Amino acid sequence: DSYYEALRIWRVSRQKILLIGPMQPSNYSKINWKRLALMVQSIDQIWDLVTLGKKVKIHLKINTGMNRQGIEISELPEALKVIAGSEKIELEGLMSHLADTSDSEWTKAQEEKFREAIDITKRTGFKPRCYHLAASGGIGKVAIRELNAVRVGIDLYKGAIRLVSKIVKVRRVKAGERISYSGTYKFKKESWVGVIPVGYYEGLDKRLSNKGWVKYNEEFYPMVGNICMNMCLVNFGEVKPNLYDEIEVIGQSGQNSIEEMAKIMGTIPYEVMVKLNESIQRKIV
Repeated sequence: DSYYEALRIWRVSRQKILLIGPMQPSNYSKINWKRLALMVQSIDQIWDLVTLGKKVKIHLKINTGMNRQGIEISELPEALKVIAGSEKIELEGLMSHLADTSDSEWTKAQEEKFREAIDITKRTGFKPRCYHLAASGGIGKVAIRELNAVRVGIDLYKGAIRLVSKIVKVRRVKAGERISYSGTYKFKKESWVGVIPVGYYEGLDKRLSNKGWVKYNEEFYPMVGNICMNMCLVNFGEVKPNLYDEIEVIGQSGQNSIEEMAKIMGTIPYEVMVKLNESIQRKIV
């Protein structure tokens, strides 16, 4: 999305990158273009790159109906003319983005517009190496022969993500007592409670207060009380957990999966994932 992210990636990899986020033209002169291609979405942006005078690979984005980014189909011939007039700009890719990943009329209309963009590009004499329309949710939803790339995002992580922590405090709470800020949860019976050092700072959304679940010894237990900045509390009922035992805050399936969390929060799994703080240790699986 950003050049900042590209620099982070290059610390550990020499992989080539397609930058799809916006960038001010004043920053173009500071960029290392050797391992970077840029998403371009306006004719003015193309002219800025021509003026730069450096060799730059671009992926031209077409607005096929999402009405967020990209040039209009009517602008494409002019954009291609500007690119053709420069020896420095290479049209490496043609791209768009699906607004709706269901089999809808909207998706079909976007597909047809992208076909039109491909035809115009080919007739002008260009042969981009990459044609891409779909992110994770749109893979396999359209059938355009030229499509040869996808922008895989959340599908890289959904099947692998698992967040675990430790139980750092175990206490007995009596019936009738309340717990955490504002006392939003009142115990109906005497119960064992565990404190987990994961809160909204780490990315555990406050909307999961009194609604979320964790997994301990293959059983699910409810979060109780308001989630705190760096802590949440779990009602284990009659089960006394062991201090410093591992506990699964986010799992790959069941009541604590990112899909179920998203339903509780009234959002999508992406929001659950992007909120996980960078301070949490990652292990690649």
